[in-house]
Amino acid sequence: MDDKEIRKKILERLYQEFREKSIVSRIPMCQIGKEIGVDQKVMDSNVAYLEGKGFIEYVGFGDQLGALITITPDGIDELEFKNDTPGSTQSIVISESQVGPIIQAQHIDFNPSIFLEQLNSQIQDHSEIAPEIKKHWKEFLKDVPKIVLE
Repeated sequence: MDDKEIRKKILERLYQEFREKSIVSRIPMCQIGKEIGVDQKVMDSNVAYLEGKGFIEYVGFGDQLGALITITPDGIDELEFKNDTPGSTQSIVISESQVGPIIQAQHIDFNPSIFLEQLNSQIQDHSEIAPEIKKHWKEFLKDVPKIVLE
């Protein structure tokens, strides 16, 4: 298991605890390490990374259990709204060569609606973009003309 998977499992476990106990959710760091099968050194480095990103925070120390950690609102958002790897968001990269012909075709009589429709088509046809991200962009681009006109 690599660090990305470990961080995801840590966040998922903290999220589960949050959903079960809400505001008073806190788990000993060593307990999570045992549950996911990693040693203390690996937990320390991954917890430090997640804390640095603002996804978790230390909330005290248990008697003999060591550091207690909890998920933050940013950590919840990371799990609920982002890609499946904590700390990395999925970017949509559309190269100039893909957008260039769209812009050139509309250069003289630029029509934003046609441009947005063609941009959406490029996004929908991109094989590396997750379906939920495609759906998000489709909905967003559908509303852009309304936003611009307001």
